[in-house]
Amino acid sequence: MSRAVKPGAIDWDVFFRKDDSSLQALLRKSPSLLEMILFIPLCLRLEGFAPGVPVADISAILLSIMAFGRKPKVGWQPAFGYRMLLFAIPAWMAIAGVYNDQLPFTRMGHIVAWALVIAASTSGRLNMRALVGSIGVSQVIATAYGIITLPQSTYPGRMIGMFGDPNTAGLHLLALGLVYAGIAQRNRKYFIVLAISVLGIS
Repeated sequence: MSRAVKPGAIDWDVFFRKDDSSLQALLRKSPSLLEMILFIPLCLRLEGFAPGVPVADISAILLSIMAFGRKPKVGWQPAFGYRMLLFAIPAWMAIAGVYNDQLPFTRMGHIVAWALVIAASTSGRLNMRALVGSIGVSQVIATAYGIITLPQSTYPGRMIGMFGDPNTAGLHLLALGLVYAGIAQRNRKYFIVLAISVLGIS
């Protein structure tokens, strides 16, 4: 029998219970092709067709619109404090920007877009298999592109790929690789993606 959870609190056990609300149950659902198509540009941080408007942010906005029109599948109803934490960084950037008379609207927009997708994903409103599959595909694409373009890298001997900077590339591959390692199902593809991710990071 599951324990009672106070209204507004996070039910951490929901990811481990053997019911339809568990993470594993969400991972068994058929992946959504549309969501996977939208997740891939987000995972790759693709730049946009217009200057200063990345495709990744457009994807994040579309995913958020899709997600918040659905009912949560996991029962994560964060209290006010948790919702505030999601947007603490852009809020702090806004305060610092006003103080320094230079608001970083683009960076704030990036972070808010990511925060919305994180909130939607953790509540089960977005297809988890599509998310996991997109991370795997993006890790392979990013690493392969980085290796192919290595001779043209502005940092000799270091891979930058589509990220423009080797530190950014490594951090991005590491962050998404850890997410993938934590939630993807253990099969042959799982270990192939992790091996490719390690290759890209190294």
